[in-house]
Amino acid sequence: MDVSIIIPTYNVAPYIIECLESVASQTYQGVIECIVVDDCGTDESIPLAQEFIDSYNGNIKFRICHREKNGGLSAARNSGLFEAKGEFVYFLDSDDYITPNCIESLVEVAKYFPKVEIVQGGIVNTKGTIIYDSTRFKTPQLLEDRKAIYSKLVFGELPVSSWNKLIRRDFLKENSIDFYEGVIHEDVDFLYKLAAHVTSFALCPVISYCYRVQREGSILSTTNDDRSTQSRILVYNACLDKKMKMPFRKLLTRSIFLRLIFVLQTAHVSHNLRYSFNTLCWRTVHEASGMDGFWMGLYLRAPKFLKNRFYNLYSKKMKSL
Repeated sequence: MDVSIIIPTYNVAPYIIECLESVASQTYQGVIECIVVDDCGTDESIPLAQEFIDSYNGNIKFRICHREKNGGLSAARNSGLFEAKGEFVYFLDSDDYITPNCIESLVEVAKYFPKVEIVQGGIVNTKGTIIYDSTRFKTPQLLEDRKAIYSKLVFGELPVSSWNKLIRRDFLKENSIDFYEGVIHEDVDFLYKLAAHVTSFALCPVISYCYRVQREGSILSTTNDDRSTQSRILVYNACLDKKMKMPFRKLLTRSIFLRLIFVLQTAHVSHNLRYSFNTLCWRTVHEASGMDGFWMGLYLRAPKFLKNRFYNLYSKKMKSL
């Protein structure tokens, strides 16, 4: 099985070599191509990557895809996806790194379940904290119940991130799945697109990815509330635009509503965006089915002190109904 590793790269000079070395250290004996996407940064990331590639003598096919202008993480990933030739694609952020057995372990699961569309590995961060513990499963696990997969993805039982998933490239192509450009919550939109179509999702009982705790200059560490809120409004509206049938429609509106009230609990929505955000909240209410709309509307109308008091209970209830 051929695998394309896609690494969008922008201003990560202190980390890019560690990232590339982790790819070069892969134990997988099949074909790996590694596409480093140059998103027109201003530091030495790409010259360092080119120097590394020039001195590399192994079997992995490294190459750099140069974009004409900076387009952000989504655009860089889409460029890499367009260039990819592998049967499977694997997204790796340029400030993170993978374990030596990452691709080998994920491919073994894909071979074990020949029709699988996505394989998910375990995740640890650079402080050693396990973010997603797939090792609690002693053997590879296969999910084929579409409702169960959709629910686990949109409610966060499975990682929301696009990275550390081995994804069948034809599955993405046949369902026109790519990244929403121009926003900073692109993984959420990508996740909902995956959830809408995936019929076979496997879990690999191996920690395969190391996520770097927020670095200075990263998207998450520099995000201001307005930009983050505006992106959420665009992404969640795009998710609601998807014409999902029941029971997926119910899971869609519930999960988005929970994401919206989480923002209300944890972030400041500026006056400039308050109208658009409230409009989105009420759109979700109106598109909800049955009693869901009633309970969502009741929550929005409740005084703030009641929202704060019952937020955790309400969230748990909405996930379990």
